[in-house]
Amino acid sequence: MSGNGQAQRGQGQTGAAGAPVEQQLNQAVDSVGEAWSDTGTIVEIGDAGLTLALADGAQIYVELGPSFYWQAQGTLAPGETVTIDGFFNGEQYHAAQCQQA
Repeated sequence: MSGNGQAQRGQGQTGAAGAPVEQQLNQAVDSVGEAWSDTGTIVEIGDAGLTLALADGAQIYVELGPSFYWQAQGTLAPGETVTIDGFFNGEQYHAAQCQQA
């Protein structure tokens, strides 16, 4: 934060395409989606994510990212209860963090 209590906004900086850095950051956040978090039971695990059964009975597919990365982080198995923090972009759920509940 600057001395006047306002967050610094990268004034005067431009990105690769010449757009202000703040504008590029806002566009990146918009493409990620809204913050999302829920707890559920793993129904099925696929190559890029998992199917999660929520408390209301709905099932959603959550993308976890490249399997070589998340499979090396630990074991997830159908039947386990997990809490996932991530983003929903209006069409897809993406996990930023997945932990056993």
